[in-house]
Amino acid sequence: MILDLSEVIGLVNNNKFRESLILINRLENNHKDDFELINLKGFILLRLYEYEKSIEYFTKALSQKKDF
Repeated sequence: MILDLSEVIGLVNNNKFRESLILINRLENNHKDDFELINLKGFILLRLYEYEKSIEYFTKALSQKKDF
């Protein structure tokens, strides 16, 4: 994967979900169709109790990668 999500994952691992959301939003501007980014954003939104948005991102991820 060209996109480096390691900083976002580090923030998530430290329960810094607001910060990780800010960073992943920046990354998403250039990589809107990246499965891992979309799936991770769904997880971050879930942890922020933004359930409807989380479902949207998980659904989008599933539609991109049918074997997941």
